[in-house]
Amino acid sequence: MSEPQTAAAALAAALDAQAPFGPALAQLAELDAALVQALGRAPDAPLALRALLRRGERQLVLGQEEAAATFAEAARRAMALGDAEADAHARLWCVRALAELGSVADARALMERADRDAEHFPTIELTRGLARAALRAEGAASSLERALRETGPERRRREEHDGWLALGEALERDARWREADAAYARAQALARGAPDPALAARDALIRALSLLRHGMPRQAAPLLSVVWSEGADTTRLTAGLLLSGLALAEGDSRRAGPLAASCQALARERRSWLAYAAATIDLATARGLDDPDAEAATLREALAECRAMGEPGALLQSRLLELRGQRRQRPEEPQDAPVTDEGGAAVEDDDDGVG
Repeated sequence: MSEPQTAAAALAAALDAQAPFGPALAQLAELDAALVQALGRAPDAPLALRALLRRGERQLVLGQEEAAATFAEAARRAMALGDAEADAHARLWCVRALAELGSVADARALMERADRDAEHFPTIELTRGLARAALRAEGAASSLERALRETGPERRRREEHDGWLALGEALERDARWREADAAYARAQALARGAPDPALAARDALIRALSLLRHGMPRQAAPLLSVVWSEGADTTRLTAGLLLSGLALAEGDSRRAGPLAASCQALARERRSWLAYAAATIDLATARGLDDPDAEAATLREALAECRAMGEPGALLQSRLLELRGQRRQRPEEPQDAPVTDEGGAAVEDDDDGVG
């Protein structure tokens, strides 16, 4: 084997060994670029095929639409090489990419043959299960369970993580929520060990939402706290709002208020006005538990800020009008100051409520 061929083989092995988690994604892009250059000096069709599969995997993790085209090209090259297993493998990946990022209809059309061909290759059962899960196909849970019980070097760590996560979702749809939580926990542990704290936080949020759906807020709260501490902004916002809501449900304004205020600041920074409104309503509610007048004042202040930034703040205005309706039922308390409509005019106290 020549020196360029040896270099290309080493780069391909490094791509295979590195799972696309967190910081490793940048390294994988560098390895892929170096392999493309090496293959230009020493063409090797099987190595190029392996590189395409790894590139598509990375693109899928990053949510890039070109992942489907990358896997389709890998399938074409596998067919040209006469590699039936790699062909089926690439087409299953393509099904998953289309289902998650592109067209479910195209994914279903491709799946029929890919699923049938995959029956002959037990080593790609996990990929098959993930493709089925992406389409919410019947038998996805059993296919994933069977694949995840197996051990061996052919199973990729990122694919294993995604397998446990997809298994959890499939089990939850089958009302096997305790088993689903265990599967989510396995995915979370793999992400944490990668290490990929942002992905682990996202997995924790998925677990917490499942527990909340099944009436277990106390078990969900510690997971939400992890997300609030370690997640990316979007997942942090979701977790923070859920935590402030749980605190309000317990009447704990001292815990809910600071959480809601932090969520409000984060939402303002991201210009996420729906989250801003939700956080403001929680903050106003928390303040209102100690001082009824503070609730409306907080809402009016936030509504004015929204209007100054060109955001109508319809949800905040709706809550203000709701509060005024509640005050009308308690005539001994003073009326709030008028709520203004989007043009700045006062909203009349009529039955329509929104002027």
